[in-house]
Amino acid sequence: MSELRRPEQTSDAHIDQASAPEPPQPPADAIDGEPALGRPQAPTPHDRDTQRPEIIDGEPRIGPPQPAPTEGETGDPPALIDGEPPIGPAGGPDTPDGQPDTRPPGYRTGDLQPTGRIDATYGVELMLGEDERQHCAGDPIGSQRTDTGKLKGPDGKWTADAHPRPTDELQHRAEQDLESLRRHEPERGAGKPDDDVIDARNEREDLVDQRDRIWEDLEPISAKLSDHDIKLDKSTTRNDDRNIAADADPYLSAAESQTLADKVADLVELNQQIKKASENLGTAGGALTALREFPTATLISGGDGLPGTSGNFDRVIMVDDATKSVIIMEEKGVGSGLGSRLVATSDVSGQPHTRAEQGSTEYLRHVLQHDNKLAKALDANPNLAQRIEQILRTPGSGNIRYLLVRTAKEGIVTVTDFKINSSALRPQTLRLPGNGR
Repeated sequence: MSELRRPEQTSDAHIDQASAPEPPQPPADAIDGEPALGRPQAPTPHDRDTQRPEIIDGEPRIGPPQPAPTEGETGDPPALIDGEPPIGPAGGPDTPDGQPDTRPPGYRTGDLQPTGRIDATYGVELMLGEDERQHCAGDPIGSQRTDTGKLKGPDGKWTADAHPRPTDELQHRAEQDLESLRRHEPERGAGKPDDDVIDARNEREDLVDQRDRIWEDLEPISAKLSDHDIKLDKSTTRNDDRNIAADADPYLSAAESQTLADKVADLVELNQQIKKASENLGTAGGALTALREFPTATLISGGDGLPGTSGNFDRVIMVDDATKSVIIMEEKGVGSGLGSRLVATSDVSGQPHTRAEQGSTEYLRHVLQHDNKLAKALDANPNLAQRIEQILRTPGSGNIRYLLVRTAKEGIVTVTDFKINSSALRPQTLRLPGNGR
């Protein structure tokens, strides 16, 4: 298979004027564990990304239902693969449009008992059903919620949440077209993209094995320290934890203190390497998807093997044959979730900025106009900028696609299309980033 080609540079005149792109921000350092409880600080008028902490080894296992994950083992569920169709809140016999409601029945508020427990993701109270499992009203019968609010289906597998818990901070949420879901499995020897996914998977597995061997010695020490409010997490990437030995010394034997001093720095270093390996796996999965689904496409920006940067798309490609479309990819490695950012808005809320989830149409519109990697590519080739702008402004569906590409720890790549609201995208008024536009 041939690799995606980059466009040749030209020097023709620029088009439309745009504001200067914002510089990229460093990604969040967190890897494992869930976001802290409580409300975030009030956003400033400036754009910023807020990624959920990436989880290193949080992929769901296949098989019968598992107990709720313990701290350090949870992760964002991947896109629906073998689960049921989208489930809505339990309701009457008909849907709002008057059509028969064929959705599976869901738990009703009257059937659930308050627990006082607040999930760590959405800040919503988890309710207890007669099955002694945690639920929220409207969840499908037989499903369960973990302590983080993530949903497992009746088969015990992570499943798509068709009615995610509300948040005060996100005014615009991403919506996936679950019917578009497909999967790709890499094949050794099939070509560079396949081999890259397999190599990235194997590299990550080796690092996780090394980390787990170190943790076998540190886990009993961690349990002992937790009694004294000293926390040492298996998946920590905090450089501060390299110096935990001094705080822990009064509570440990001489042998335990020596083990902690010898191995905690290695634990932190390995987890930082695992984070990088997870990002590489996500990038490799994006390259595999691009070549398998769009073999004639031209790579415009991203997809260069470098870490993703805040405020930029992971990959932008263009198909300029009979279909004529621009495809944008958000590539996620193991445990990486959707982020959010403040975006300019023209709605009736009266707010100059609102918070949009990565994958939403509002997020898409904003980043299309501020992506500094895309700006660099378009500045180098003004003809390309004109061509993309023409495609985006052509009426009809399919001229722009926005994809979520997830690569699991096993190397399996799942892809879904985000739904795009054309009235929110307002393609006729889009101004691509770069000088002179």
